[in-house]
Amino acid sequence: MPGGATYPVEALYDPMQEVEHIHREPAPKIVLISDPRDTVMPLHSQVQYLRKLQAEGFEPVHIYAHAEGPKHHNLGVHGRKTAALLVQRKTIQEIRKALVDLDVTNITEHRSTAFPLLASAAEN
Repeated sequence: MPGGATYPVEALYDPMQEVEHIHREPAPKIVLISDPRDTVMPLHSQVQYLRKLQAEGFEPVHIYAHAEGPKHHNLGVHGRKTAALLVQRKTIQEIRKALVDLDVTNITEHRSTAFPLLASAAEN
């Protein structure tokens, strides 16, 4: 990394190393939420995690979402929304719809700053 790592690499959490510690009974619902434009955790790394979960017999669900730029990494609101909906026993389809609705709301609210061409097109 140019200028050195921000954090000691050995202190970073690697979920790949934790897959074997995930309890299997009852089978957990695992939802992986990704923005393919994420520059902090590239999509290929997230897909590797997904494949490892599948190889270990889990059935994770992968949902694409919209994280604000420039890094497109922060999907914390999406994760909290998903966790709340899982507790409410919502279906994966209901969760997907809720996250799409969240993204549409976020994009609409920020389109004038994040999407200036979209904002000008909407005005015309």
